[in-house]
Amino acid sequence: MRNPPEQDATFSIFRYQSPIDRLITDLKYRDKLFLSRFFAQQMAEQANNRPLPQLLIPIPLHTKRLRHRGYNQAMELARYLSKQLPTPVRNDILIRTQDTLPQASLPFSERKKNIKRAFGVNNFNLPKHIALIDDVLTTGHTADVAAKALRQANVNTIELWTIARTIRHY
Repeated sequence: MRNPPEQDATFSIFRYQSPIDRLITDLKYRDKLFLSRFFAQQMAEQANNRPLPQLLIPIPLHTKRLRHRGYNQAMELARYLSKQLPTPVRNDILIRTQDTLPQASLPFSERKKNIKRAFGVNNFNLPKHIALIDDVLTTGHTADVAAKALRQANVNTIELWTIARTIRHY
């Protein structure tokens, strides 16, 4: 692999295609928060056969975007997932340090530059195995930058758990 991902494993329960793409859009932009419970239930059922992380960490939004939207869909998903699994969730460890443009609004070629140095880690005694929680895996740049920040805080095993992932055709 030319540029291997920073995370050790990826766990996505759906492909990002119809009708899942519309449901994620509804969750993310149309305040349909009940969908986070549905997706968390689906994720928990499929996660039962894998070693569970010690902590769930949602990909954070910058405070400016959080104020505008009113909620973080990754946090909502993590909160319900935490209830399904015996795994706590913390949203005060990984912090958004830069107000970046929304990744979905950019061409693939600009996403890596946009998200570079966007995250920091509060100095906590972190467990060795965590799962980052997000809605969609597209290019993986957001997850890579977040995982790199956690790696520098001595987290050994970092997984990325998402509702869906895009399938790239080369």
